[in-house]
Amino acid sequence: MPFDNQLSIVFLTVAGPWSGAEVHTVSLAGVFEQRGHSVKIAEFGEPVYSEQLGAKHPLLFCADKRGQCCEARAPLKRSFRHWHQRLKTIQADVAILVKGNFYAGGAAMEAAARICFKTFITIEHMRAPLPPRPETHFFQSAKKPIGLGLWWYITKLKGFTRSIFPHHSICVSRAVAETLTRDYHFPGTKLTVAYTGVDTEKLSPNRAHRQKTRKQLGIDDDTFVFGTLGRLSPMKNQVLLLEAFACWCKQSPKPVKLLLVGDGPEEEKLKRLVETLNIKDQVVFTAFTPHPEEVYPAFDTFCLTSTDEALPIALLEALSCGVPAIATNVGGVPEVIDSDDCGWLVESNNIEDLYRTMKRVSSFTLDQLTAYRILARQRAVENFNIDTCFTSFCQRVESLT
Repeated sequence: MPFDNQLSIVFLTVAGPWSGAEVHTVSLAGVFEQRGHSVKIAEFGEPVYSEQLGAKHPLLFCADKRGQCCEARAPLKRSFRHWHQRLKTIQADVAILVKGNFYAGGAAMEAAARICFKTFITIEHMRAPLPPRPETHFFQSAKKPIGLGLWWYITKLKGFTRSIFPHHSICVSRAVAETLTRDYHFPGTKLTVAYTGVDTEKLSPNRAHRQKTRKQLGIDDDTFVFGTLGRLSPMKNQVLLLEAFACWCKQSPKPVKLLLVGDGPEEEKLKRLVETLNIKDQVVFTAFTPHPEEVYPAFDTFCLTSTDEALPIALLEALSCGVPAIATNVGGVPEVIDSDDCGWLVESNNIEDLYRTMKRVSSFTLDQLTAYRILARQRAVENFNIDTCFTSFCQRVESLT
């Protein structure tokens, strides 16, 4: 439903590699446009949106006549003066800083945005829990050297300063909001939780996609497939997934495979680990795809072994495609898998727990697995569909202007 007063909205992005935060931004921008607003995305840092969407995509803000996206590839550690000069050239009623991580952008950028725009909002996509406060020792000894733990207080203060300049911060999960209030004392009145949504019509169970993807990858239809989709990085902890899978696949009475979809800095390390574990024939690597709706149906169970997550979009996408999930009990994951109906939570970094769950799930009969698929799909459609979630998000932004 269109908003009565059209707003000019700019998303300020300081993106790293293409990931869930960037997918969320593009989808959200599209919903704002559908509601009658004028929307642009301004890039600062690596031009990942330009590379994914094309440099001349209508959503991208251009800074000069050559069509260069705003500040692409520029260093991000800039002064308040620099950010003020850059941001004041952007005409918008509302600026939304997309924070793929807690420290994205910096306080100087936020201070400048507060001055340059009538309404300045941040989207908090990532938790950054404060480490435990260290013990303070005033007397030196061999076991307990002198230390005041000043770094802890400085970290806490830096975190708190990120609450000062935005008019409001929108968190993608309750876990993110709780971390900000508990660890950095963000005022609760300046926080709203708005879940990420996915296109449940596009991301749906599809027998043709299942058969096509399995055929392309040389996977038989009767093989039980554990799959994961995402960046191959330490935080995603695919090492744990491979080690647990190696324990089970050597004992499984039926054929099983593990499909890893994505790219990232850990790729070569993971491939070497596959060789070491002697499971090369049971593990398939395939590159990042812009069409995940074609891949998820090939999975029998989705696996997420991250050490932390705010609200993983890949998990929502898998459920939407009718794929139940095994996921680590971290961050906002329990807000998605809130019962055993659509998936199973395991302890983070616990290989034994993950192994037992993979063993249990792959032993399900076809009827049992079909029941879980139906419930997984239902969970996504009823709670995380893009229309409901992003409409709520847009309404909150509109109410702040």
